[in-house]
Amino acid sequence: MPPVPQAPEEQAVPEPTNSSGQYGSAQRVLDAAIELVAEHGEKGLRISDVVQRSKCSNGTVYHFYGSRARLLEAVRATRFSPVADSAHAGPDLQVLRDALEAARGPAEMMVPITQFVQRFSGAESTEELWRMFDLVSLAHSKPGIRKVVADSQRQQTERYSGVFALLQEKGMLDPELDPWATSVFIQAFMIGRLLGLIDGTDNLDPDAWSAVVMRFVSSIVAK
Repeated sequence: MPPVPQAPEEQAVPEPTNSSGQYGSAQRVLDAAIELVAEHGEKGLRISDVVQRSKCSNGTVYHFYGSRARLLEAVRATRFSPVADSAHAGPDLQVLRDALEAARGPAEMMVPITQFVQRFSGAESTEELWRMFDLVSLAHSKPGIRKVVADSQRQQTERYSGVFALLQEKGMLDPELDPWATSVFIQAFMIGRLLGLIDGTDNLDPDAWSAVVMRFVSSIVAK
């Protein structure tokens, strides 16, 4: 689970390692709040219910989170990691990396990349991207969310960067490109899809979008 925002300094409490100590109590409070929001929505989150569900005291809740608003921030922040982390893109990236390690040339390299791009052009990934977009927007004004978003995003960028560095080592990607900058640029492409869907008309054809992305990918393949 992501670090927990601590009141009032807006600093993160160290991640809990067990369920018996004080940090374990903080985690139980957060877990209870996540469950309650899933069941009743954000408006239905009540501290009294969190106390009952977590079996922690009212004082413990306020000690770690300071207020209902900050507890809700922590709940929102936990939604970012599944979008950018192991629950979704993580396994896809590992499959992609394994395929690229086995690729013997640019032609074989393009097959798993095409599949990866198509995966992130569908309706399911669009919902994931909307959740990510919402949390990035909140991070601008919510310090409690900002650190979690920043940490998760850094890990995601490192994963993509590792893939691009691997391609350069195999002589398949333009060696003059910086892997980190390329990683950020590719992720900007992904979130940028939302601009074509923001009016709710869904006029952005997934195949057309994939074709544009693949044209860019082809342009950075080593000649």
